[in-house]
Amino acid sequence: ICHYTFLAQLSAQAQVRVQQAALGEGIPGSCPSFEQLAELAAAFADLKFQDYSFFEMCSLQAEGLLQEGLPGPTPPSLAKLCTACHRLKVHELRLFEAVLMHVADHWYDYSATSLAEIGSAVAPVLPSDDETVRDVYRNMLTQIRQDRDNLSLRGVGIAARFMAEVDHKGQFMPGLSQALVRRLMELKDETKECYDIARVAEIFSRRCPQDKQLFSTLCRHLHRHLGYLEPVDFVRFTRGLAAAEYRDDRVVHALSKWAQKRLKEFSDHDWDSFVTSLARLGASEVRQMQLRE
Repeated sequence: ICHYTFLAQLSAQAQVRVQQAALGEGIPGSCPSFEQLAELAAAFADLKFQDYSFFEMCSLQAEGLLQEGLPGPTPPSLAKLCTACHRLKVHELRLFEAVLMHVADHWYDYSATSLAEIGSAVAPVLPSDDETVRDVYRNMLTQIRQDRDNLSLRGVGIAARFMAEVDHKGQFMPGLSQALVRRLMELKDETKECYDIARVAEIFSRRCPQDKQLFSTLCRHLHRHLGYLEPVDFVRFTRGLAAAEYRDDRVVHALSKWAQKRLKEFSDHDWDSFVTSLARLGASEVRQMQLRE
């Protein structure tokens, strides 16, 4: 439960302070830094608070600071702001274009994780039809592939989402998919970190469905995520696993048990897709009937 009136007042106060500082009227130290604005944007995204005026202000701040070469925006803060816009479906095209142009000129300052976060947020809005945009994406993916050893499991998941947006047939950046799989397998014994495991399973089921070691690892990682999955995640993971060659009866049982607890959160279409994928994974007819009742 969120107090949206309070969040609106918080947003308005941040905007007023930024405006006062721009006019030279603010109290010294009262204006939030760009890093603090990005943190606030990320918090709004967590709380699903969609405030277009706040994000427009952040976009103008980022664009102005980047164009003038002034301190404030850093690769992690720009990635955080772009990700918040993406999560809230706030399509700030001017922000995305400004950030991409900065990446094009200063790619060496960006970590693989920041590049993946920016790419996964920007690519759905700025498709790679434009030659300039396509070149920037290619350079970003090249850097991610080269610096894959610095990616965490979460970073691998974000990079995979970026890759899936711009490289539908595996021809845009050859070898990237295999590089991300190798990095994920290097982290197979990581026991605590959570990541977008459902999307990862769905993406790699189309690119390497025969890799049984990969999907065995994903199934082991799944168990710590079950309490946090959304209905769409259940659908994605079962659909991805069903498209792969690997099978694990324990995972089928766990998925059906945990999904049934959340039955009221599923739409009819999503539930039907979920049960259909379970059937492809070998769920018994009795279990399928129970789930369809």
